[in-house]
Order: sequence, then C-alpha cells, then structure tokens
Amino acid sequence: MQKVEKDEGKEDTIKLGVTQVVELGNKVLKHLGFATWEFKVSKTAKNVRVKARKEGESKKDEVVIPEDYSKGRKGVLRTIASGLGHVYRIEAKKNVLGSNLKILSRYHTSGVEVLGEGTDKYFASQALLAFGEEGGDEALPYAYAALKRKEKGGSFRDSFLESLEVRAGRLGKSLKQYLEEKSSEGLLERVGDVLRNWRRHTPLEENSPYLPTTEQLRYIEGELVTSKLLESEELWPLAFVSGLDLYTVCGLKQLGELDFSGVKKPDFSFVDSVVIPYFQEAEEGNKPD
Repeated sequence: MQKVEKDEGKEDTIKLGVTQVVELGNKVLKHLGFATWEFKVSKTAKNVRVKARKEGESKKDEVVIPEDYSKGRKGVLRTIASGLGHVYRIEAKKNVLGSNLKILSRYHTSGVEVLGEGTDKYFASQALLAFGEEGGDEALPYAYAALKRKEKGGSFRDSFLESLEVRAGRLGKSLKQYLEEKSSEGLLERVGDVLRNWRRHTPLEENSPYLPTTEQLRYIEGELVTSKLLESEELWPLAFVSGLDLYTVCGLKQLGELDFSGVKKPDFSFVDSVVIPYFQEAEEGNKPD
C-alpha cells in the first residue's frame, strides 16, 4: 500500500470539507462496485451515519456526512473506511439472510454491536496503513491500558493519560513530545476513545476499581472476536454480516440456513487507486472546497 506523504512528527495541515469527502466517498463506492450506495451531505445530521433504504424505496442507500464536516486526510480516510465497513456488512446481510430470514433483516439480535465495533475498527485500521500506522486505529492496547488504570483506582484523567502514554511509547516518544505534536482535534478523538469506558455509567472523577459494563467493553471484545474470525477460512464472513450475533449464527449454521457465498471479502485497493491520488491533488490545491 502506498503511503500518504506528510511531514514526519507533524499534524496534517491539509483539511478536506464536506464537498470533497462526499466526492471522494462516491469515487470509492464506484471503484468497489457499490452502485446502490452514495455519500451524501446532510444539513441536520450531527455525526456520520449510515441510512439503509427500506424495502420498496427507490432512493439509494446513504452514508450521511454532516454539513459542517472538516477533517485532515487521516480523519477523512478513517471516516470513509468506517462507512465502507457498514456498507459491506449491510450488503452481506442482504445476501446471507435473503428472503427466508427477513425477520432477522428487520430486527437486530442481541450482541450485534460486538461484531459491528470490531469490523469498524478493522476497516479503519487497514486503511490507515497508508499513514504508516499499523494497528493505529484499534482499541487495543489503548483502551486496555485505560481500563487497567481504572481497575487500580484511576479517574478518567488518570486513565486518559495512561492511554496517551501507551500511544506515545509505540511511536517512540515521550508523553510531552506526543502532546506537543498532537492537534486539538486529534486529542479530542482520543478523549472520545477513553470516554467510552465512563459514559452513562461512572462519574469522571470516580476512582474506585469499578470496571465498565459489557456494553462498554464491546470495543475490546469486538476486536478480539473479529480478529479470531478473520483467521478462520470458514468463519471470516461472519465478521462482515450486519445484524447477527454469534449465538444466533451458531444455531442458524447448524440448521443449514446460512450461505456465506454472497459475502464479499473487503477490497482495500481503493486506498491506492482512489484515495491517495485524490489526496495528492488536494495537496496541490486542485480540489478547493
């Protein structure tokens, strides 16, 4: 995979707005052959989200981008890759469940977030290899470091700094160097990573050795489960089917109700063929938003 050229040790100063992200996203969808999908600007959406069309609707499925979206190239690539993760899973769901299992197409089974989170991180991490960040978007070991600190009585601040220490160490830098080089946008993303372990359950200053619930641990669990599935020649398609949990899959598999032949293996050639050339044009100033 080609690498994105940027000044070593410095934050990417090239920003792409919503028009560019939608244009690039649609180029990627076309390259991968997802003709029924499109990236689209939304005036009301607060976050990037996926809107699959309902049965009988003639419009396209959508990856919705907020109107005020603006990120550096790494953030844009992460957004597009995460959106593609959902596209792959929803398309696989249509092919695997088909008409015989429509009830599962309509209603999610329990525990589906585990595979969803794992797949989302997998897509982003694979795409971010273009920035030389092997495993750079995975929850492990950063979330694990934060949880271990919390288990020892650490507050949110303690656990956040612990996770940053690990990130800095993997880059061969001190925490001070890491903080000096990181943009405020980048640090806010890291805050969000650790905040998942507190959200709705624990005050930020709580320093008891209380560990999060299963709901919060799904970020780590998802990566562990997904990595194991991807190692299997027979079971890898499970990671890319939306709306199923492992318990339901086992039962359906035993009944002979699942056919994985319609599941597409992820194709990351879009990074070299579409994204890198687009970034190069943006760097040269040929893509004003």
